[in-house]
Formats: sequence, structure tokens, C-alpha cells
Amino acid sequence: MKKIKHFTEDQIQHIREIFPDECKHLKNYSGKEKCPVCKKWFRRLPKKETFKKLVSIYDATDLAWSEVFVTDRASVTNLRKKYKLGSYNLDEIWNEKRYLEESKIFLDKQPILDFFNLLRKYPRADEPSLLKIAEINKNYLELVISFNTDLYEEYQISKRIRNSKNQNIDYSFCIKCQIKKKFENFKFIKDSENVLSKICNLCAAENIKNFRDAENYSRVKCQKCGKKYNKSSLRENELQQSICANCQNLISKSKMKLGVNENDDTSNWN
Repeated sequence: MKKIKHFTEDQIQHIREIFPDECKHLKNYSGKEKCPVCKKWFRRLPKKETFKKLVSIYDATDLAWSEVFVTDRASVTNLRKKYKLGSYNLDEIWNEKRYLEESKIFLDKQPILDFFNLLRKYPRADEPSLLKIAEINKNYLELVISFNTDLYEEYQISKRIRNSKNQNIDYSFCIKCQIKKKFENFKFIKDSENVLSKICNLCAAENIKNFRDAENYSRVKCQKCGKKYNKSSLRENELQQSICANCQNLISKSKMKLGVNENDDTSNWN
């Protein structure tokens, strides 16, 4: 039976009964949004169980589904990958029968051994990331080690070496400059004897300098006493001179003693 390339109106109506999350007030919403009229949340794409039900009823192309969901084809393809549906479900592809068929003539162990080497070499990296680098999927790995005692033992040894390296590791990763450095390049967090800072000493010093530079940039000199103050705390006199509160008070007191009007020019008072 051929895949559906375009849904009929009756089919679309049936789909809407299963996945009714379409709002007439939100024509261009994406992801998940709340309608200001209905006061309800609407999703552009269905959840996993809903989509599984839909694809079990209708064998349609991603383009056909994209027209129903009012989105692009790539979004539907990514949804299949996310939910591991159809050809993207590796659990269905890599089963015992498929493995035995694959390894009937020859089992190439080198990719698996390369993965074990990565496990030992990079103890800080997580296994899923290393599997991607080695281009091996987890389902296949589990089948290989379950049918091959020597590879299973090698896998366990690699994990033990990996764990011992993690315990004795003398490097840490700086989240700012994004490189690995020795522990001596990091300070312990205040009031903690075993928790290192997430950024290295050099990056920490740069942060402090940038903060101080920004703070100094926002500070202005009083044109009477010469001290620096936040710009908002200074007031300009009639000659547009920035004067601090202390100098303003001194000038006011001096004027009061001499009986000078406060609105007079203050530029000659020191």
C-alpha cells in the first residue's frame, strides 16, 4: 500500500478528532502557546503517544503530516527521530535476529575496540557522546557484548580504568574559556574545601577587571573636590559643573553664613 502524500478532508477531520489542538485565533503560532482569546495552551505538534497513534492509523509521508500540522517537513522528520518512530527506531532494527544475520560471516570488532579506547582516553566524556564519535549505536553495542564474552570483559575493564582515571584526575574544565586546565589554575569556592570554581583564575581575574572598569566608567569626578562618585549622585550648577552632595552642602553653608542667595552662581565657591 502506497504512502499517503496528501490527506483528504475526511482524513484531516478524523486526525483533528485525535489531535484537536488547533486554535482558529492563532494562525502562526509555533511550539506551545497560550491563546489570549481561548485562554488555553495549544501545541503545533502532537505529543509522543498521540503521534504514535496517528502514524499507526495513517501511513503518510512527512510532507503530508506537515500540511496537517501547518509546519515544515523537517519538523515532522525531527519529531519521528525524537520519538524513535518507524525507521528511526533502532530498537526495532537491532534485535537478536538482525545481529545474528549481521555477524554470521564476520564480526568486525575494530569499531567496538575503538570505542573502548575512547572510554579509557576520555574519562570525563559521557558514553553517549563517545558512542556518537565511534559511530556505534547503543543497541548494537549491547548485542555485541552480550554475544561475545571477550568483548564484554574488555568493556568492563575499560569502564574500571575510566572510573579510576575519574577519581585521580587532576584537570578541570573552565566554562568561560572552554579548555581543560590543571587544578592549580582554579580556586576553591569560598567556604568550601573541595568544590572548585567553574572558571579558571585568569578568567576570574578578567571578570573582576571588567566589572571594575565598568564601575569606573560609570563614575564621574566632582569638579570641586576631585573625588569620584556615581553619576546619578552629582548635580550640575549653573555653569554645568558636576558637584557632589558634600560640596553642595559646604557651598550652601558658606552662602548662608555670608547671606548669599542659593540661586547665585556657585562656581566661585571653593
